[in-house]
Amino acid sequence: MKSIAGKVIKSRLPELALVTGDEREAEFELRQMLSYVLKADRIGFSELQTQLDEEQSRELSEMISRRLGHEPLQYILGKWEFMGLPFFVNENVLIPRQDTETLAEIAEHFIKSRSYASMLDICTGSGCIGISIAKRTGISAVLSDISIPALHVAKKNAELNGVCCSIIESDLFENIGGCFDIITANPPYIETDVCESLQPEVRMEPRLALDGGDDGLKFYRRIREEFAEHLNRGGTLLMEIGFDQGESVPELFASIGRVKVHKDICGNDRVVSVELPRRINDKREKNLLTRLKQMKQRFDALSREISDPDVIADQNRWRELVKEHSQLEPIIAKYDEYTDTQREIEECKEMLAEAGSDRDMKELAESELRELEKKAEQQIGELKVMLLPKDKNDDRNVIMEIRAGTGGDEAALFGAVLLRMYQRYAERHGFKYELIDINETERGGVKEAVFSLTGKGVYARMKFESGVHRVQRVPETETQGRIQTSAATVAVLPEAEDVDVEINMNDLRIDTYRSSGAGGQHVNKTESAIRITHIPTGLVVQSQDERSQGRNKEQAMKVLKSRLYDLYRAEADAKEASARRSQVGSGDRSERIRTYNFPQGRITDHRIGMTVYKLPQFIDGDMDEIIEGLILAERTRQLAGEDS
Repeated sequence: MKSIAGKVIKSRLPELALVTGDEREAEFELRQMLSYVLKADRIGFSELQTQLDEEQSRELSEMISRRLGHEPLQYILGKWEFMGLPFFVNENVLIPRQDTETLAEIAEHFIKSRSYASMLDICTGSGCIGISIAKRTGISAVLSDISIPALHVAKKNAELNGVCCSIIESDLFENIGGCFDIITANPPYIETDVCESLQPEVRMEPRLALDGGDDGLKFYRRIREEFAEHLNRGGTLLMEIGFDQGESVPELFASIGRVKVHKDICGNDRVVSVELPRRINDKREKNLLTRLKQMKQRFDALSREISDPDVIADQNRWRELVKEHSQLEPIIAKYDEYTDTQREIEECKEMLAEAGSDRDMKELAESELRELEKKAEQQIGELKVMLLPKDKNDDRNVIMEIRAGTGGDEAALFGAVLLRMYQRYAERHGFKYELIDINETERGGVKEAVFSLTGKGVYARMKFESGVHRVQRVPETETQGRIQTSAATVAVLPEAEDVDVEINMNDLRIDTYRSSGAGGQHVNKTESAIRITHIPTGLVVQSQDERSQGRNKEQAMKVLKSRLYDLYRAEADAKEASARRSQVGSGDRSERIRTYNFPQGRITDHRIGMTVYKLPQFIDGDMDEIIEGLILAERTRQLAGEDS
């Protein structure tokens, strides 16, 4: 039997009003549910006259029953609007509320007035704050949360709204690398005891996102201790607060920067902003500038010396001086840019002092001063990175090895995926790929592969790939749709030069054998494959991919030298444990470094907690987002070590 929509709403209105506490609110919610069932944008007179079929009546009745059980309307509908944009919501995230739009609106104002370019949104939940701000301003955004289910919702919302952003699993700043112009946060701020007495609907929201500890300030204290390391000078931290925290939260941050309390549309304290000063004249920065001045003096002296005819006559000395000069040149060029910016800052300050009561001139000078100070800060940051100690192997070529691990055939098939991924990455960056040895399965999998990559700075980008790569997907042979976890191990070795490793030929046993695998008529007719055993260490290498025995021997020796170099280097590193603590991950091949989850289209790098949802592009060689994240994390940790 069919029901008239309007009559259903009228009949259920009294009982729902007991839940909402207001008949008008109850009618609004019933209309929202009817809109969902009818798939209508709005409910007008004609929709109220609609005859509901049996399926529609059942669905509407179930939704009303859930609401009578105090389940929030937003969870029932599965979607809600925030800042005029649609967002998926479920029981894993806080419901986007109009009160929180105040935070997004203030952030938008800061971004546009300060020309901010990067944002971090911690405790992101559904991602409504970060995504809406990024959508409206175009700012580069990173979203983070400790809850993986919440991050899945945020990922769907980013896709729904066409926003490209990085999504990272992180407990506040734990896995965050780098600095940002603005940080937004809606942390848990309800006192633990109060959580028990909240309205039934609110108690259904995730406790993890509500409970702010005994006094509600637990997470603000943690943010206070860590945020400055991730905020650029002149940047702003924006935090939502409870209506009664307008004094307690600002007190926590009063000694750090300029603090201000912002009210919402109802006049309640809602947001606290903390602006870091542009310049901090600390001892470390003064030492850095002193060091740069000395380097500038040395560079100028070298410029004169390498033009001196007497020095040129001594070619050995001249070459050494030219090499030192070329190493200093990019640093001094950046330092000259910084000194030019400082001169412009002083001129701008003079203009500001002369502006007097001229309001327009004063605003213009203040705006230009902010831009120049931000530029100077970026230049100082770049100089710090340029002065970091460089890994002596960064400019070397690499030998890479892939070995299938746990998972049988599926692990070998994943090994083939990794091999193709690195081939495509090499193509994208103009690196030369050369296969040295491969052991394939009948199904096209790779049990073991050895190859080289040649090009400028290859090791600097590929060194983070060493470790265990884990894959989660449904195998082709699986009929029940069950997900299987398999793994493959990747080793990245800097290619050794002759001066790095001295090999006594008497320590080698060289065997020849017939090649196997693809190769046409040449296969199994000549013994072109080479196996070399280094007797003192027991290391065994082989090469069979080349047609010539001599070429295979050359390739095998290259691999052996690199393995021996890596072995000796690992022994030396073990004696320098304190230095290795500064690296991103241990570099140990037994360390699980990355997970490739095919059902979710997700790649997670466990060393920096970074998750990206573009698996097809990643395994096609578009790996730079994570590799750049690893490089940035390494630099950040090095800088932290320099500053300590």
